[in-house]
Amino acid sequence: MDPQPLSELLSPEHKDNPALQDFTDTDSLAKAFIDTKQMVGGMIRIPSEDASSDDIKAFRDKLFSSNLGVMMEPDFDDEDSTTAFYTKMGRPEEAGGYSEVDGMPKERFELMSNFAHEAGITDKQFGAVMGKILEADGTLVTAMEKTRDEGIGTLKTEWGEAYIQKVARAQRLAESTKAPAGLIKAISEGKVDAASLRWLDSIASSIGGEGTALKDDLGAVDQDTKDELTAKRDELTRKLQSESLPPAEHTRLVAKLVAYNERIVAAG
Repeated sequence: MDPQPLSELLSPEHKDNPALQDFTDTDSLAKAFIDTKQMVGGMIRIPSEDASSDDIKAFRDKLFSSNLGVMMEPDFDDEDSTTAFYTKMGRPEEAGGYSEVDGMPKERFELMSNFAHEAGITDKQFGAVMGKILEADGTLVTAMEKTRDEGIGTLKTEWGEAYIQKVARAQRLAESTKAPAGLIKAISEGKVDAASLRWLDSIASSIGGEGTALKDDLGAVDQDTKDELTAKRDELTRKLQSESLPPAEHTRLVAKLVAYNERIVAAG
């Protein structure tokens, strides 16, 4: 039996309604009504201002259990609410659940992962932040090494041929005075900065000179820096100009003055 035309069933009041023009029979109208009913039943309706607490709770439960990706605002004064929020966001359940970061020492990783877990950081955020920290660390170390190398280059020029002997004496000073192991290692590996070497050389010169107990331990530096040669030349020049010396002594000192000048020129 064919469906009865819709126009024969509707009253004059409704049969010309534009909303019904696409329906030709009662079956198509019934299907549309059922589909609409199902759609409306699955909708999440916002409660009105005078809705009861039960209606509001039902709305919240339905909204946050949906697949819309909606999250409830946490109550940060409530530990359970806060924990649930952080877990939903992607924080591991335990600090040990964070993914390892390439290049980060184990001790530092454990320390930073504990901090991150307390702060509610997600695993993805942790990896990104730690990666940037390691990158910044590398940049800083590179800059420090460059500054150190430039300083050592200047010191080598300043000390000239005496550089190797002065560094060796600084090493012996550090060892004989039981300096921190890190400093001794840095000197031996050539990783100590110029300021520290100057400081050690000053101490060695002060306490390791002639007649001191450390002289034999530290050893002598028989190479002079350019500044030291200049000071000796100037002192010898004043001596020659101010004192009346025997001819043989005068000749000897003039020869020594010439030698100083030659070494100063050679030192650059």
